[in-house]
Amino acid sequence: MYQGVAVVRDVLLMGAIVLGSNFGLALDGPPPNSLADAVGRQGFLLDDSTFPLLMDVDFVVQLDAPVQGHLRFRWESKDRWWTRVSMGKFEQVKFQNGEHSYTVRNIDFTPKQIDDLVHLLHVGSVYEKLAVREEKHRVAGGLQMSCLDAQNPDPKLKREHFEVCVDAATHDVVSETRRFEGYKQDDIYRTEFSDFVAFGGHRYPRKFESSKNGHPQISAVITGLQESRLDRRFSIPRRTRSSVEYAQT
Repeated sequence: MYQGVAVVRDVLLMGAIVLGSNFGLALDGPPPNSLADAVGRQGFLLDDSTFPLLMDVDFVVQLDAPVQGHLRFRWESKDRWWTRVSMGKFEQVKFQNGEHSYTVRNIDFTPKQIDDLVHLLHVGSVYEKLAVREEKHRVAGGLQMSCLDAQNPDPKLKREHFEVCVDAATHDVVSETRRFEGYKQDDIYRTEFSDFVAFGGHRYPRKFESSKNGHPQISAVITGLQESRLDRRFSIPRRTRSSVEYAQT
């Protein structure tokens, strides 16, 4: 159940999605507007929120067989947060407090799927680096969308292409497709966002579905989201103390 004060506010750097030639920007012309400018920042909850929050996420990762997991995320700012995650037999707790960080886990490395999950939750985290090249309009499932073709202006990343589709009515980012060209086979990564909720001046999706080349990778559902401050005693735990035990407080 979602708690706390839900404040409905469109945080759009351009006021709204502007349809038309404003998005027809060529990479070899003047410095282009970023994709973040084009679609707004209303989904950037874990980057822009001024509300301390507690988020719970249930997820399923497709390995040889589906593996269930759970993530708890306590967030106050970009440099002050902690996460606790379990996936099958894997467990990890990670703290960030200013310049200091600490990670404890029960194996020697963090599975890539955990990093991919955290990236999913940071909706649109790479958009500031992208420039829109073309805008298209389409209807899918009765939903009218503006789909923006974009690319990173950095020549070193020219093989990576993005398509970001936005609900024309709500400005919610409903899908993101990344295509890597120029290899033996193009790799296509796709994420779909749905079931949006207003929270802390943002509209944030409660459901995430990611795939690679059409094969499911991660399915995640936000099961809890509420305003919640970090404990005043929050600090990087000493090695002599159980970080897992500390994270339960």
